[in-house]
Amino acid sequence: MAERNTVGPEYLHTLGLTPKFGRELTTQDRTRTTTAALINENLAQAMWPGEMPVGRTLLVGGDPQPVEVVGVAPNAFFSGFRREERPYFIFLPRRSDARTGGETTFYIRYSGPLDMLGPAIGGALAEVDSRAPIVYMRTMETQLAEITSIARVMTTMLSLFAAASLLIAILGQYAVLAFIMKRRTRDFGVRMALGASAKQILGSVIREGLRLTALGLVIGSALSLVSGRALRSVLFGVTSTDPLTYGGVVVVLACASLVACWIPGWRASRVDPMEALREE
Repeated sequence: MAERNTVGPEYLHTLGLTPKFGRELTTQDRTRTTTAALINENLAQAMWPGEMPVGRTLLVGGDPQPVEVVGVAPNAFFSGFRREERPYFIFLPRRSDARTGGETTFYIRYSGPLDMLGPAIGGALAEVDSRAPIVYMRTMETQLAEITSIARVMTTMLSLFAAASLLIAILGQYAVLAFIMKRRTRDFGVRMALGASAKQILGSVIREGLRLTALGLVIGSALSLVSGRALRSVLFGVTSTDPLTYGGVVVVLACASLVACWIPGWRASRVDPMEALREE
């Protein structure tokens, strides 16, 4: 299954793209007897893995219509952000004798503010057909912002939840370690009375806390790999198993854990051995 769209000449150039192989559709393709077609890289790899797709023939549609592949377009979100990981696209030339019905979208490459270009676009369209209305006119940035709005809202919410979870984890680890270190006050006093330095006490507390962190990171990473598959549809520009993301998370959690461990460890290292021994 591939999504099909009819486009005009220099469609890729207008979008700022260059064919990976072959050429893009031109004005001559609108009148030639054999139908030319552009396909994206995903479809080319699915149909002819490891082979040159240019010059090959595809059968398109329920009533199979033979088309010749003249070029391969780079993979891009041609119809918005999709749920499929590897969407397939085929682009056919809009025939010069085709009847246009419904809504047609024109992509115009320009420089300068849109409000200055708008009247010129309206005048050019009126010269061709004065009855054709302009439904709306907007920039590509506006279009992208609209189709990614849901993803951006979800990203913001998940980021807030993640920040709150990180804060709760830091406070929780600090509370647990502070409680454990308080109960071990006598132990620290004995060790310091026998010659242990404050640096050694601090190091032992931090090592104990980081061991808990390492165990949590292993369990959390395993759960993230499993749950990440369910979130693939809302991930853009990154995979559910991106090593850079996981590495960054590990570093952030390790630093947060270090802060949570350092405060109880610093307090433990400041214990007066005589007062600690007298507590019990």
